Amino acid sequence: MIDQSQIERVRGADAYSSDGEHIGTVVHLFSRDNVCEPAWATVLTGLFGASASFAPLSNATLSQGRLNLAYDMDMVIGAPRVASVVPLSVERERELYAYYGLEYAGGGDQRESSLHRHLVVEHDGQVVCSAEVTIFGHGVTSAMVSLHSESGQIPPGSRGRLVDKVLALPELQRGARLEASVPRGDEEFLVRLQERCDRLATRIAGVTVLVTAELTAGPFGAQSLATTTGH
Repeated sequence: MIDQSQIERVRGADAYSSDGEHIGTVVHLFSRDNVCEPAWATVLTGLFGASASFAPLSNATLSQGRLNLAYDMDMVIGAPRVASVVPLSVERERELYAYYGLEYAGGGDQRESSLHRHLVVEHDGQVVCSAEVTIFGHGVTSAMVSLHSESGQIPPGSRGRLVDKVLALPELQRGARLEASVPRGDEEFLVRLQERCDRLATRIAGVTVLVTAELTAGPFGAQSLATTTGH
């Protein structure tokens, strides 16, 4: 079982099946309401897209920087697809519990304890980049953000404008902890996050860059203090 003290090491770790096959990279962790320990991990198994496979952390272990799940690869990859930053509703969580053959104890609805926002930047009437944002308000506010760019030519500054839209959300104005996933190679996203956030750190996970940062209170964040890369 993964506990609260291991969360920082699990996010961005490689996930392996019960028989030792590499499945993908852990993008986000979710806890159930009123329970501090993480219950689910989203594992990025494809090259592109905002969806990921949800895998239960029951009986999972963390060893030598890898997350060892209690299920085989086909089981995890075949799980119902859910957007990786959207909180689980009761219906979706029940579906996942049933799929994995786990007993559902109820009380997992996150709709009252979290807020979801879909933000876009348009050019000539077309969406050029978008963000899925889920904000949690348990004690210290935290936000999960997934940033995406459409294919084709994107006007310079569009990605930076999207980051500004995310950070301008009223729920983040009193400060927050930010967890973001950014497509590798979309440097403008990263540059703007560095300009606006404190204590920013990055970790490369396949075709995705995982970002953690602190947002100070008010409309403007400070320059990043440190950036690290791994994996």
